[in-house]
Amino acid sequence: MLPIWPSVSMWVDPCEVVGGNLAFIPQLYDRWERSMLLESLPSGGVFVDVGSNIGAYALWAASCVGQKGRVLAIEADPDNFAILEENVALNQLQDVVFCRWVGVADERQTLRLYKNQSGNCGAHSFLGEGESYVEVQCETLADLVLAAGFDRVDIMKLDIEGFEEKALSRYFLDVPEQSPLRPRYLLVEIDGGPVTDAAARQALKDLICHNGYEMLVDKSNSLFRKRLSD
Repeated sequence: MLPIWPSVSMWVDPCEVVGGNLAFIPQLYDRWERSMLLESLPSGGVFVDVGSNIGAYALWAASCVGQKGRVLAIEADPDNFAILEENVALNQLQDVVFCRWVGVADERQTLRLYKNQSGNCGAHSFLGEGESYVEVQCETLADLVLAAGFDRVDIMKLDIEGFEEKALSRYFLDVPEQSPLRPRYLLVEIDGGPVTDAAARQALKDLICHNGYEMLVDKSNSLFRKRLSD
């Protein structure tokens, strides 16, 4: 267990990519993304973390929204999920952060989650291959958000290793554009993910923009803001 940021401690594996970054250079870990959350997540706000891994974003967001806020942390890998729950309990945030062991897809189904074998627990993917996998129940994102009882979403972050398009295309169909469940901000791993086809990455950006968002940051993690209605 290590103190990562002020008010945030975590169980991490320093020999693993995510855990090593959090253990040795926590001040640099997704620095601009965390700064954006600090500036844009209000006290009492709602954050949805799709692909929560061991909980870095969820715990940071919880420190932003406070005890009256809510965080939904969704993680498909059972090993990551176990550490996620331990980290939430370590910080005594069970009343703020709600954890779900489930995958996110465009329909309810069971899929194989292929385990990354290179020491990166954040790179497990439904798009992988090989003999090392676990079968995971998947739900639609709208069903998960509604089951959490949220009446709005302030910021949603997605890092699900190439399944972002499936998750968001269904979410945009299920949730009307003017609904407060459409997040004010979307933080989506696009260019930093496993999808190497430039056309596919651009298609995901276009999908988001065509559904009422403008791009603010175009990096490994892309930031989008919901456009104001006329």
